[in-house]
Amino acid sequence: MSVSNRWLQLVAILQLAAAAELQAQSPPADSFNPSPTGGSGTTSISAFAIQPDGKIIVGGKFSQIGGQSLMNVARFYPDGTVETNFHPAALGISPEVKCVAIQTNGQILVGGSFSTLGGATRGNIGRLNADGTVDTNFNPVANSTVKTLSVQSDGKILLSGSFVMIGGQIRPNIARLNTNGTADTNFNARASGAVNYVVPQADGKILAGGSFTQIGGQSRTNFARLNSDGTLDPSFNPAVSGIVYPHAVQPDGKIIVDVGTQGATHIMRLNADGTVDPGYAIPPDCDSIGSVGLQADGKILVTGGFTSFWGQPRSYLARLNPDGTLDTNFTAVADNLVLALAIQPDGKTLVGGLFGLLAGRSRPYIGRLNDTNDLPLQNLKFESSTLVWTRGGPGPEIWRASFEYSPDGVSWLALGDGVWVSAPQWPDAAGSWVLSGIALPPNAILRARGFTTTGDFNGSSGLVESVSLPALAITAPFRKPNGQFAFSAIGPAGWRVVVEASNDSKSWIPVQTNTLGANPLQFAESPSGMNTMRFYRLRSTQ
Repeated sequence: MSVSNRWLQLVAILQLAAAAELQAQSPPADSFNPSPTGGSGTTSISAFAIQPDGKIIVGGKFSQIGGQSLMNVARFYPDGTVETNFHPAALGISPEVKCVAIQTNGQILVGGSFSTLGGATRGNIGRLNADGTVDTNFNPVANSTVKTLSVQSDGKILLSGSFVMIGGQIRPNIARLNTNGTADTNFNARASGAVNYVVPQADGKILAGGSFTQIGGQSRTNFARLNSDGTLDPSFNPAVSGIVYPHAVQPDGKIIVDVGTQGATHIMRLNADGTVDPGYAIPPDCDSIGSVGLQADGKILVTGGFTSFWGQPRSYLARLNPDGTLDTNFTAVADNLVLALAIQPDGKTLVGGLFGLLAGRSRPYIGRLNDTNDLPLQNLKFESSTLVWTRGGPGPEIWRASFEYSPDGVSWLALGDGVWVSAPQWPDAAGSWVLSGIALPPNAILRARGFTTTGDFNGSSGLVESVSLPALAITAPFRKPNGQFAFSAIGPAGWRVVVEASNDSKSWIPVQTNTLGANPLQFAESPSGMNTMRFYRLRSTQ
């Protein structure tokens, strides 16, 4: 893989003057407006997944999106334009794409209700190559709808839905596939009722929620944890009696879960052992929840059919503080049901559902919110045989982090999974992912990858990544007597690097290009005409 356009290091933030305190405001809808139409029945958006390159997979019910004839699944560039040469088309009787998942090799899993995908016969689940063509070697065939998909650390695929058979095996409502699409005969959890959501934990165990009374061969009401072989984990027996809808696992192992009872729902947080976390404020009853999104700063986005939250008007979309109380600075609303969301690495939030208006703008069925009150931050560094990946701000939280290195920017070798440590480097970061005892060759390129949950009922999943050159050394930024901001950098000879600058960390302008050599790269820029705050980053164009 080329490292072209991979951000190597956030060099510095230049504070040119005392910044005025940001005024709290509702995140506005940005210019992303693909306006889907058509499809079988009511047009809707229910699936999102973000690729490591920032491209966006969108699934739902539509026959046109972004001005192109694309059937129920599409891909967009990060700037919001549709990718016209990606057109696999999911078709059938009342077809719908319910979930998508990005694999580490770039292939894309697609689930829902369809009988063909990309022109090939596929029973409700299929896999696409990175270019959108169908993987002809993957054809497990589910006899009914696939609602959720997720990928384990070993590459095996967990899924849930209304199927009874998949891959030629009887697997009611929950199953696991091998990487080639065959049914994993060692996993036979067999739920007695609907499984609304299934997700792997970083330790290999598996959470499943829905409306069942038996799973993994044992009695369990609506929420369970399975061992890696699909048997029930008897140590996890949370006291929930209602139907379990979407849930999300925090890096510390705590679980945000939506439990429905008698027409109302409760958002609560459980400890890793299934007991209720007393430090989380449980909001009063509200209507159904569609998805839960975790930010890297600990805040929690929720979507659904509600029109109020914590006694405040919040139509179909709300954000909670880390303790469960309402974030009063987030007031973006929709005019109809919000089903799905996905938080992008840049902090913007994709929203999909049945609405026509989002944050006061016409955004039929899909839109994107731009949180102007905060900025996502991340830093990947290697020090004293330890890798540390810290992420903060409104970027997406991850449930697992893996580390790799490359000697040439083309081939990648696994280093292992990180362990989450609650030791934030920044006030708006909850902690860091750490891997110790690492030895690297000179000039090795590092890559950290994070695994996210997205989409309706959190049934889809994506990847975010950060790439860094540990051999790239940057001096502490300083201000020269003439007022210029300056720094220097050294790295592998022959690497071509670009210094880019931004006033908001979103729109970047190249200001200097150099080929690294024996002497350090020197950079200086005058503050004349700049805004209150200035950001710089260095990237390779190899």
